[in-house]
Order: sequence, then C-alpha cells, then structure tokens
Amino acid sequence: MGNLTFTTKFIKNDGLVMSPKELIEMYFFGIKMVDTSGNVISQSVIKNFIRSSQEEVEKWLNIKIQRQIIREKKDFYRNDWYAFGYLRTTYPVVSASKMDGYIGETKQISYPKEWLSVRTTSDGELYHRHIYLVPSTNSPTNHMVVFTGITPHIALTFSQMVPNYWLVEYVTGFCSVPPDLYNFIGMLAAINIFYLMGDIILGKPGIASQSIGIDGLSQSNSAHSLGYGNRIKGYLQLMNGDGGKGGMKEKLYNYYKGFTVSCF
Repeated sequence: MGNLTFTTKFIKNDGLVMSPKELIEMYFFGIKMVDTSGNVISQSVIKNFIRSSQEEVEKWLNIKIQRQIIREKKDFYRNDWYAFGYLRTTYPVVSASKMDGYIGETKQISYPKEWLSVRTTSDGELYHRHIYLVPSTNSPTNHMVVFTGITPHIALTFSQMVPNYWLVEYVTGFCSVPPDLYNFIGMLAAINIFYLMGDIILGKPGIASQSIGIDGLSQSNSAHSLGYGNRIKGYLQLMNGDGGKGGMKEKLYNYYKGFTVSCF
C-alpha cells in the first residue's frame, strides 16, 4: 500500500485580539494601505502595532485579555488574612487551582482545590481579584490539607507580613474579547499606523504639500501635517472624550480596573 501525503494551510495562534485583515476592514475603510510607489504595508508591521496596543491596554487596566493560567507569589499580611479570609491577586480570578504557603523555600501548608473559591459581581459577568479560602468538610475531596513541619503557622502568628509566602495558581482572561476592549485596542493600533502612513503620504517624510508647474499648468497636492489628521482626531475624541472625561478610556478604566473578566 502506498503512502498518502496531505498538504494543508494553517496559522499559528499568536494571541492577538484581531488579525491585520480585521483591523484594516474596520478602521481603514476607504484608505489604501500603500505608499506613493504602490508598496503595501506589511502584515508583520500591522501585527506589531496590534500587539503593542494590546499589551499597553493590558498593563494600563492590569488584566490579561487572552484566557490563560497565572502562577504567582504573594506576600502574607496577617491582619488582612484573619480579618477577610481572602488573598488579593494581581489579575481577576476566573477559577483557582492551587494555594500553597512557603517560608523561604520550604512548603508550610497546601490547601485543597475544593476549598478555593472566587467571587463574581452581582450581574455575574465580572470576576474579582481575590481568592477565598472556604473550608468544607461535607464536600468530597481527594486532597487534604497538608502541613509541613511541627509548627507550620508559627511564623504567621508573630509576623505582620511574610514576603513571598503564598504560591497561587489561577485562571484569568476572557472567553472572547469584549467589544469595548476590542474597539479601543483597534483604534489605538490604527492611530499608530496612521502616524506611520501620514509621514510618507507624499513620498517624503515631513513634507506637507507638493506642487508641480509645467508651462503655466499647475497642480498641487496638499495634506495635513499628520497625513490623516482628521481620522486620528476623530479616534482620539472617541477614546478620550471631552477633556479626558466621558470617553471610552474613562469608561473602560472604571469598569475593568476594579473587577474584570467576563465570558461573553
């Protein structure tokens, strides 16, 4: 029997919220993505602008857009732990899978996954940046609390703070990108590309106008100093609003910074 060979096309998941094609279709309608010589702007350049805009928004809102597992170390604060019974995390928690306590490199305690719970907002859409420890003796579990050493809590009894005590592992990110974040990232990436294109709109960086005169016949070609100034101005106005208030930027910060992460 002969061997069969199949050939297929595939694309690697690069973690971007949108493809270059989607960005061009939504934010560059009616605009040719070429220079005066007809050279098309490369897909890799557009991807880099999308990636940088996406990372900028993630750092600004302190979130992760793509669904992923986070593993991080957190300090132990005795007053907060005994008063509230939760651990504050860096990113919003969809589900928690691990919560261990260490003093130095020595594990002191390990809690079962079934004891770890998270909290959503009242509308059930967004998640908090907390992991709650809720002991339960009624629910079945195959993982008991594991203590290491004779007195695992001795350091916690006398210390207000133990650095890098907790090692936690949890899931964060979105099932699908919310439309408001998608739109904001798209506009931010588009503005950066408009600046790049505007610089070469007339073929030479920095030139805002050109004129040609032949035997009394003149023809002029003028452009805004930013090339696509009106489009840039419109996107910035939508993002920043009036005087930095009422725009998309303020709404996103108020909505996502405190809680976040939803499954749309």
